[in-house]
Amino acid sequence: MQRSFGWVLLLGLAVTATALCGSVAQASVTGDTISIAFARDEPPGTAGCALAATDVAGAPGYATANWINETTNLGTDSNLTRDTLGVASTTSAALTWTADNTWSTDGTRGEFDNAFPGADGALMNGYLDCGNGANGGFTEITVKNLPADIAAGYSVVIYTLGGVRSRPGQFFANGNGPLFVLPGGPGGATSYYQHAQVGVYAQAIGDDPANGPDSYGNYVVFTGLSGDLDVQAFPNGGGTPRASINAIQIVKNP
Repeated sequence: MQRSFGWVLLLGLAVTATALCGSVAQASVTGDTISIAFARDEPPGTAGCALAATDVAGAPGYATANWINETTNLGTDSNLTRDTLGVASTTSAALTWTADNTWSTDGTRGEFDNAFPGADGALMNGYLDCGNGANGGFTEITVKNLPADIAAGYSVVIYTLGGVRSRPGQFFANGNGPLFVLPGGPGGATSYYQHAQVGVYAQAIGDDPANGPDSYGNYVVFTGLSGDLDVQAFPNGGGTPRASINAIQIVKNP
């Protein structure tokens, strides 16, 4: 793929792409979300990449404050914080997650140096990783006891950047999917990773298991969900595939 085509394509995806399983939902600091950032103790030996309650981060249309910070590759958390119109409140929602390990996009890990500035840089830094089989070879995130008005209808945004280009993953939400993502697309100096030094969110359409252009991006959106949430991520393809999850957002239907 030529450099100019890839860059134009990805900018287009960031603005116009739609996900499978329904229409695209909208959320923001004026919306209603439960937003969870994982691997906030990454990279090791640093203060980590935790987000302050006042930090606003996320893809266009989904940016929010009051992110929940989680550490390590597996754990549980209850009474998850909800952000409604920029105001935090406590819920009875309960989170469980498991992954093979955690990693970071930070250059100190010897891989890709985080492209995003500010709070978005923190959000897209640490991530849950899978593929080495240390804890099952896949990642699973569940959220139960969602507030009734959210459980009645919501979308989930899955952020997936990872530390190395050309490591594809596939994602499921409540049995819907898979959506396929090749973070940034393939290639070296002409790849999206190089252009993304300025920090660009790109939504993958996710309908291409062969990891072509429809899979290029760094987040996917599942819509039309209800009830408890179950997210699963698996490597997709040969070589050294991965299915990184930096964060998820549960977005109440408007």
